[in-house]
Amino acid sequence: MYTPALSTPSPTTDLALLTPSDVAYSESLQKHLILFSEILSAPLCSGSPLPPPASPSSTSTTTTPNIASSPIVSNISTLITSNPTASVPTALALATYAVAKAQPTHTDRVLGLVQSALDDDEVRGLVIVDDVERIPEEVFYVFERELGERVGEDMVLRSVRRGRRKEGMEVEVDVDVEEGRGEEGREEEEERQSANEENGVLKATLVQSFAARLGLTDSLHHIQIARQGLGLSVPPHPAPEDPITKEILATAALVVFLTLGTADAARAIAAAEGGGGSYQGVFNALMSVRRSGVLKSWAALSALDKVILNVEGQTNERRSAEEVWRALFP
Repeated sequence: MYTPALSTPSPTTDLALLTPSDVAYSESLQKHLILFSEILSAPLCSGSPLPPPASPSSTSTTTTPNIASSPIVSNISTLITSNPTASVPTALALATYAVAKAQPTHTDRVLGLVQSALDDDEVRGLVIVDDVERIPEEVFYVFERELGERVGEDMVLRSVRRGRRKEGMEVEVDVDVEEGRGEEGREEEEERQSANEENGVLKATLVQSFAARLGLTDSLHHIQIARQGLGLSVPPHPAPEDPITKEILATAALVVFLTLGTADAARAIAAAEGGGGSYQGVFNALMSVRRSGVLKSWAALSALDKVILNVEGQTNERRSAEEVWRALFP
């Protein structure tokens, strides 16, 4: 069973600095993180099929009835309504992200289940009181904020170049390989930081893009990284220079196009704050990426060609998580 670890205060030091409310929040958070993780990951671990996601060609963000009627949805909803405190939607956000990131091809299904649970009649509009600050908030908004923050933290790129750090970028560059790992460790680090299916930035971009598609976040992290991948300005951040960073960002842009829908993504990227301005400008940027040779994988190049054709024809093709991931990493 996949249960992501959550760091907890040291019983000898940190707990002494916490109030009873802080301790209760931390304990509740850990407990519900494990429970939600078990609920969401159980079908994946057992091999049982998850309810299918909505049709990739659909423009609706409403979950399908077979997802809404899933016992997984009922279990999540019951856990929320029986424990109406801020730690619960926070734990749900953490568990959702952890399970979706661990199984990228099931990202849309995992998020679809959570979306349906949050849309349950008893959960929708449910107001909870923050365990520490005692501020009333709706469950959905706590979940949305926590998910956006966690995913945004992971949409940070670390380059494999050694000994240099470029500051002031939306995508950071931090390259030192852990000491003592030797050549083998360096190769593992370079593999993790390449534009492949193990790359954490690409996984985070997939989760963020599907969360946006399903209305589970209002952050624009995916649009910002897509603009960078296309070489469009994201003030005040300068454009990346090294080829590995460029390739990962360009691949992340493809994830956004394939997930949101090619035409919809182009419009959102064009409309993003910071300039850029036009649908045609996004199309031109896609053509520039194609000519630049930034993308090395034939699969990514094939996906880019398809995106270019769809954007040119204003066709809004969008795909399931499995189709997105397999298109880029067959």
